[in-house]
Amino acid sequence: MSNQAAQSLRHPCLSFFARLSALLLIALTPLATFAQQITFRKALEIALKRSGTLVAATVERDKASAAYKELRSTYLPNAVFGSGLGYTFGVPLTLGGSAPALFNVNTQQYLLNFAQRNYIRAAHMDLNAAQIDYADKANQVLLDTALIYIELDSLNERLRALNDEKQLAERASYITSQRSDIGLDSALENKRAQLMAARVAARIAEAESSAELLRDRLGRLVGVPPEGLQTDHASVPPTPEISQDRDAAAAAVEISSAVKIADERVKAAAFRARAEHDQLLPSVDLASQYQLLSTYNNYEQYYKTFTRNNYSVGGVLRFPLFNFAQRAHARAADIEVSRARNEAGTVRAQVSDDTLRIQRSLRQLSALLQVAKLEYEVAQANIDAIRSRLTTGQANSRDLENARIDAADKYVNYLQAQFDLQKATIQLLRQTGEIQSWALPTKP
Repeated sequence: MSNQAAQSLRHPCLSFFARLSALLLIALTPLATFAQQITFRKALEIALKRSGTLVAATVERDKASAAYKELRSTYLPNAVFGSGLGYTFGVPLTLGGSAPALFNVNTQQYLLNFAQRNYIRAAHMDLNAAQIDYADKANQVLLDTALIYIELDSLNERLRALNDEKQLAERASYITSQRSDIGLDSALENKRAQLMAARVAARIAEAESSAELLRDRLGRLVGVPPEGLQTDHASVPPTPEISQDRDAAAAAVEISSAVKIADERVKAAAFRARAEHDQLLPSVDLASQYQLLSTYNNYEQYYKTFTRNNYSVGGVLRFPLFNFAQRAHARAADIEVSRARNEAGTVRAQVSDDTLRIQRSLRQLSALLQVAKLEYEVAQANIDAIRSRLTTGQANSRDLENARIDAADKYVNYLQAQFDLQKATIQLLRQTGEIQSWALPTKP
């Protein structure tokens, strides 16, 4: 509570409503700040619900499901109800392929069709691929959101360290300026101190710009205004240590969604090619027809045994003899299978290479993190050493401030190295299909 607010509450002339308004304002201020903070898990859960990518994947999955059901329904009766009323002069002729009738019902369905059976199998493979693609898109949303959240959280921590470094650099610049004025330091040392402060200010400006962009992206993902949006550092789960001895590339290829989708598309292309060849095989349809004929279309004059109710049912057999266009179409389908297999091999190799590259980068990033940590520890130890030299006159206050600036700079580098390693680890979890169990573990 500020001093002004406290004094206003104790003012005897302040009305009851004014005091109540002041109390509400003071009470709601921390709540408004807290409302802008979002945990890591909550951000991911909201992003999954709001993702436009997942909406598009859902549409594709529903379209594949509808196509599969459409092809499968051809083995069910397809009934058409109608009427063929018309005027007749002379022998009753057909109207639209059927004799004039008060009421008619026609049904047709596949009974034996080898091509259609393989088309249905191909559609089922397409549905499997769409379902796998949906899960893969969900994992990609988790990866993108997690990296944005963690990078923003890391940037906030680095900004705090950079602001501390800025204060140290300004103090060092002031001390150097004072020493330069009395002739203890040269003008060159003064310029160097100013340059150091300017560099820190430039790094802060760059970090603030990046943080603003990340906050805006995270705000769009979770549907929260970016102004004042804050991360919760404690809610970020620690990333697991991944052994270099583990064959992550083989594991990634085995469970990769991209590889599975490519394999399903190969199966779908193979079934479609087989269906195109099966178009040259005989097929049998089951058909039936019922007609209720009228008494005013001259049927009784031209047909010896006229009945109003007529019904036919039977099989329709087709034996393709010559269809060169279909043969060419089947050969084109075979080429499509070869193309799908080549693409699947390319995807498999790409997944293996990407996973191996990320896994090998972890070794380098781990080493860089260790170097950054040791550099920070050495810089901290240098501060203690300069403090000891101050008592003997071997160092001055400017040297101490410069040592503190160096330590702060090394700490910022250490935080950056931490994020780089964390980012690569999360990308590897995405490759090996473990990102969901890490980011959204099952609650006990």
